Amino acid sequence: MSDAVEALARADRHCDLEGLPVASGFARGLDDRLVSGRISAEDAVQMLIAFHRERTKAPDSRG
Repeated sequence: MSDAVEALARADRHCDLEGLPVASGFARGLDDRLVSGRISAEDAVQMLIAFHRERTKAPDSRG
Protein backbone atom coordinates (compact mmCIF):
# COMPACT_ATOMS: atom_id res chain seq x y z
CA MET A 1 0.00 0.00 0.00
CA SER A 2 1.37 3.41 -0.90
CA ASP A 3 2.11 6.14 1.62
CA ALA A 4 -0.74 8.27 0.23
CA VAL A 5 -3.26 5.43 0.49
CA GLU A 6 -2.18 4.71 4.07
CA ALA A 7 -2.40 8.40 5.02
CA LEU A 8 -5.89 8.70 3.53
CA ALA A 9 -7.02 5.56 5.37
CA ARG A 10 -5.66 6.98 8.66
CA ALA A 11 -7.50 10.24 8.00
CA ASP A 12 -10.75 8.34 7.39
CA ARG A 13 -10.33 6.39 10.64
CA HIS A 14 -9.60 9.59 12.55
CA CYS A 15 -12.72 11.26 11.14
CA ASP A 16 -14.77 8.19 12.12
CA LEU A 17 -13.42 8.36 15.68
CA GLU A 18 -14.26 12.06 15.87
CA GLY A 19 -17.77 11.49 14.53
CA LEU A 20 -17.19 13.59 11.43
CA PRO A 21 -19.14 12.98 8.22
CA VAL A 22 -17.67 10.76 5.52
CA ALA A 23 -15.73 12.37 2.70
CA SER A 24 -17.75 13.73 -0.21
CA GLY A 25 -17.66 12.24 -3.67
CA PHE A 26 -15.60 15.22 -4.77
CA ALA A 27 -13.04 14.54 -2.04
CA ARG A 28 -12.93 10.84 -2.93
CA GLY A 29 -12.25 11.80 -6.54
CA LEU A 30 -9.35 13.94 -5.40
CA ASP A 31 -8.06 10.99 -3.36
CA ASP A 32 -8.03 8.85 -6.51
CA ARG A 33 -6.22 11.52 -8.50
CA LEU A 34 -3.69 12.03 -5.69
CA VAL A 35 -2.96 8.31 -5.31
CA SER A 36 -2.55 7.87 -9.06
CA GLY A 37 -0.09 10.78 -9.16
CA ARG A 38 -2.21 12.98 -11.42
CA ILE A 39 -2.22 15.81 -8.84
CA SER A 40 -0.02 16.78 -5.90
CA ALA A 41 -1.20 16.87 -2.30
CA GLU A 42 -0.96 20.67 -2.39
CA ASP A 43 -3.14 20.79 -5.51
CA ALA A 44 -5.69 18.46 -3.91
CA VAL A 45 -5.92 20.65 -0.82
CA GLN A 46 -6.32 23.83 -2.89
CA MET A 47 -9.01 22.22 -5.05
CA LEU A 48 -10.90 21.00 -1.98
CA ILE A 49 -10.74 24.45 -0.36
CA ALA A 50 -11.99 26.10 -3.57
CA PHE A 51 -14.80 23.53 -3.85
CA HIS A 52 -16.02 24.16 -0.31
CA ARG A 53 -15.69 27.92 -0.59
CA GLU A 54 -17.89 27.85 -3.69
CA ARG A 55 -20.45 25.63 -1.96
CA THR A 56 -20.67 27.86 1.11
CA LYS A 57 -21.01 31.18 -0.68
CA ALA A 58 -24.06 33.13 0.47
CA PRO A 59 -26.74 33.38 -2.18
CA ASP A 60 -26.84 36.67 -4.04
CA SER A 61 -29.57 38.67 -2.33
CA ARG A 62 -29.68 41.39 -5.01
CA GLY A 63 -32.07 39.17 -6.99
